[in-house]
Amino acid sequence: MYGNIKEQFKSVIRYSQGIDDPKVDKLFEIWEESKKHYIEIFGGLIYEWPEQIEFSLDPKEKRDKAFFWSTQSREKEYWYQHEEIGYNYRMPNINAALGCAQLENIEHCIASKRATADAYKAFFETMDGVEFFAEPENSRSNYWLNAVILPDKAAQIAFLEYTNDHGVMTRPIWELMNRLPMFEHCENDGLKNTIWFADRVVNIPSSVRL
Repeated sequence: MYGNIKEQFKSVIRYSQGIDDPKVDKLFEIWEESKKHYIEIFGGLIYEWPEQIEFSLDPKEKRDKAFFWSTQSREKEYWYQHEEIGYNYRMPNINAALGCAQLENIEHCIASKRATADAYKAFFETMDGVEFFAEPENSRSNYWLNAVILPDKAAQIAFLEYTNDHGVMTRPIWELMNRLPMFEHCENDGLKNTIWFADRVVNIPSSVRL
């Protein structure tokens, strides 16, 4: 963010949270007095209002927590496990520049990924009980993320354990939202087909550099 960051954050809080001006001003008054530099530490993640502010965490703990939230609150597992609501609103200039550069080589990247997919398809055709997820007829996939489908949950777990134990990073398809602690109470329609795939699909290495 550029310009007067303090005033920009005040506007965000005022209009997104419906907090009136005196409370917003009080929040920043406490921030000024505390010398804790909340905005610099959290990068804008302010989560307590003036009458509830507690300075119970030291600056390093605050930074670590903010970083955890900014990386989608992902737990340290080889699958995607989230137990808190996190965020992924990040596009530094270097990432934008990298994306532009990759667009100049997009056909090379796609050719490389399709070659990897062809190798996977040939390899898994020799294995019983493992189906490589290939493109259907009359289509052309970029094979951004390769995947295999196993017969059942037990086979999925066995595949994950064997590959990760032998230095090949694999992971199950993303954990279903209704299985996460903060969303498990939400209504759903049973998700029969979704659960079928979640219990069988494994994502396998897909980098263009393979």
